[in-house]
Amino acid sequence: MYTAKLLPFGSFLLGVSFKEGDIDMVCASPQFIKRETHFHEDLYKIFKANKNIKELKNIIEANIPIISFIYNDQDIDISFAQFKLNILPENIEGEIPEELLEDMTEKDVDSLNGRRCNQSIINSVKDQEKFKNTLKFIKLWAKSKGVYNNMLGFLGGISWAILVAKICQMFPNYEVNQLINEFFYYYTHWDFSQIPIKIKEYYENTKHKHYNIKKRKESIFMNVMTSCFPEYNSTAHLSEFEQSKNKQIMKNIAQDQNEEENINLDDFM
Repeated sequence: MYTAKLLPFGSFLLGVSFKEGDIDMVCASPQFIKRETHFHEDLYKIFKANKNIKELKNIIEANIPIISFIYNDQDIDISFAQFKLNILPENIEGEIPEELLEDMTEKDVDSLNGRRCNQSIINSVKDQEKFKNTLKFIKLWAKSKGVYNNMLGFLGGISWAILVAKICQMFPNYEVNQLINEFFYYYTHWDFSQIPIKIKEYYENTKHKHYNIKKRKESIFMNVMTSCFPEYNSTAHLSEFEQSKNKQIMKNIAQDQNEEENINLDDFM
């Protein structure tokens, strides 16, 4: 039984993290632990008293509030999600069932969303190792091309992970080099504005009392959809102005689809 539990997500949970990347975690707690009092005040004070913690930031006024800091040269971001339960379930480290979210606030659901999206992606692919190795390659490729940064209008980690997972679903018995080849081929020709990328169909559940489901809108430019509540378009940040960046991503994919045979996987693994 846990009083509270730190649950990692992002590249760390997906198994594709690198030393220079940050570690994202969500602090899952039962209902007697409060966001303002215990997380942003008490826990922040504990971190502040630790001399090994550097660049501590208490970011409260954000869509997903976090405590951010550097510990042993590692960037760490921690968000908070309160369950409407007296105690956390023993299987909280597994896939979190949607019914546990029904009484949670919108902020708590959003804070937990990264973890649940990652779990959904992991459970959607047949071969975990092939998925991880393919995603590692694509992640390094995207960074080398300068198109891995959702803050600058390109695709972020969740979008690339969904794109790779979709290819792994389509070709479950392929080796990594074949999956990479299909990744470049299919996404060169895919009409993202008309055909959303989905790794699982999600059926809207209206039982959630405190969540504005309508705020998650599809885009007229590119749609790479998450597969758990609340379903949303992970590329929704691409505006009309940034559509040129989307075209640059596709141009790079098309170029490397032609050059894929010359790629040495050992250079990326």
